[in-house]
Amino acid sequence: MELRTVQRQEGDLLLEAAGPVRITFRVFADGKGMRFRLQRARFWIFPLPLRIEAHEWGSDSSWEFQVTVAGVGSYCGTMVPTV
Repeated sequence: MELRTVQRQEGDLLLEAAGPVRITFRVFADGKGMRFRLQRARFWIFPLPLRIEAHEWGSDSSWEFQVTVAGVGSYCGTMVPTV
């Protein structure tokens, strides 16, 4: 299954959007990759009570990621840039 999202900077945060869902993260980076700390999640204007942990690390031509949503489950995969 393929999930497409759009990411953009919103102030000093990262906003990730998928349809009507908007999730905002504070991003931390080090030599091992990036960590994403959830700041807020919304479905249209309604707050979502989510707890999300996300990590990304790079390979030669893509990014690997692992995301855990507390009480729901986790998923992992590969992000490949589009040109």
